[in-house]
Amino acid sequence: MEFSDLEKTVERILQNLVGKCCWGFVAGEGTGSTVSLDFGKKVPLQVPNKNPLLTEDQRKYEGEINLFIESPWTLTSESGIVCSSDDPDDNDGPMVQGLWKIVNKQVRNVKILKPSHDLIINFEGKFTLNIICNQMENEYDNYSVFMGNEIYIVGPKGQISRQERGTKR
Repeated sequence: MEFSDLEKTVERILQNLVGKCCWGFVAGEGTGSTVSLDFGKKVPLQVPNKNPLLTEDQRKYEGEINLFIESPWTLTSESGIVCSSDDPDDNDGPMVQGLWKIVNKQVRNVKILKPSHDLIINFEGKFTLNIICNQMENEYDNYSVFMGNEIYIVGPKGQISRQERGTKR
């Protein structure tokens, strides 16, 4: 099967997560089941964020690579499910408490299942983040990968698109 240049680029970026730590995430009240994860170097924000619910680093920096997940996801460990997109999004609830378990954990392996682009990220400590690309309509994307000024979007039906930050589709 021949893959497009966009697919190859997304795969290359996602493979670049290997060896990088997840140093922050955004989830909790007001975000529903979506999660944003920051990986790699801390890149200074042009305008600091004043949200008091974020860590000091999150108010000043963004990840070299950011993964924004809109489709169903599950975080597991050897002993079972740690948390998922179905958990309550209370700031001190099971979703947020579970996601703290991968903060400062290094990515060990990334697997992209084709043609759906489901994503499996293995972290040190034997944690696994499974992202299921089941979005079929144009209302939501599955996940987006932010790197520099570019955003790569795995949209409905696994279609990949690219856009510049600050532009609307």
